[in-house]
Amino acid sequence: MLCVGYYSPGARASFDIYHAARRVRCLSWRLLTAGSKHLMTSADTIRVAVAQFHVGANIATNLERCLFWLDQAASCSPDVVVLPEFCNHLSWYDDKRHCFDVSVALDGPFLAAIAKKAKALACHVVVNCTVQRANGSATGSSLLYGPDGGLLA
Repeated sequence: MLCVGYYSPGARASFDIYHAARRVRCLSWRLLTAGSKHLMTSADTIRVAVAQFHVGANIATNLERCLFWLDQAASCSPDVVVLPEFCNHLSWYDDKRHCFDVSVALDGPFLAAIAKKAKALACHVVVNCTVQRANGSATGSSLLYGPDGGLLA
């Protein structure tokens, strides 16, 4: 399912994009405080596409779905595409080790493919997945890629 709408900071977002707009607003604030060149001011209006699809236990299939829905969203010319939570793997795990094993590396192929697609489509992409950390843990993380494919937040 793909939902497209507009979001203006300070304005009430439609119910369909409410949660995505909250994530975008939070990431926009993080960009503003980080001094990024991709700033969102209170006067900006952005076109947000929200993709919702089934995420299962097969990481390769989940990546294919992410890339497919990013392509579908591109037909709407969005400024930002928001993918589902835990889009790398269903958020049910046998134990901590299993969670880490199915998490993605920040510099790994899953997120590299998302970054490459963001660049190819020239739009921002918000992706939420479990990310492997250096201490052997995994964290649920929302990441924002810019239209140049760079990780912004």
